[in-house]
Amino acid sequence: MTTKQPALVRKQNSGLSKSLARIIHAATNLFAERGFDATSTNAIAVEARVPSGLIFYHFHTKEALLDEIFKAPGFPEELDHIIDDVADKTPMVALNIAAVQAFRWLDDNKQLVRLFFKEMTSYRPVASRLHTSRRRNNRRVAEYLDAAIDRREMAPVNTK
Repeated sequence: MTTKQPALVRKQNSGLSKSLARIIHAATNLFAERGFDATSTNAIAVEARVPSGLIFYHFHTKEALLDEIFKAPGFPEELDHIIDDVADKTPMVALNIAAVQAFRWLDDNKQLVRLFFKEMTSYRPVASRLHTSRRRNNRRVAEYLDAAIDRREMAPVNTK
């Protein structure tokens, strides 16, 4: 079961040893497919082609490995940058660019996104990151739309 390493995981692993990078990549894929609880460290070691003791050398627990996967800047924070990229564009251009970039990023990082959503109900830090990002992005989008209305690039919509 070899899958393409997500772009974010490649970026995260760029300075790591090859075996450590393989452990993180294998764990990301297996956790995403099977779930955290259903994935053994032995299965991760087999997939990563490393001795199982090496996992515990780098990560004292399986939870520490999951923490490392989620510690890297990633979903949903990577999507925050899309708003920055379109801040100076007109609303229709911004919407088009943002949609393309968001879907491209999601497609490039399927396993990480899948893992994130799979574990967000049982792994509290994940739910907290998603909630924080959603609040921040909702506020930023509202500010962007208000500014576009002020510049008369779009008209306000009466929702009553």
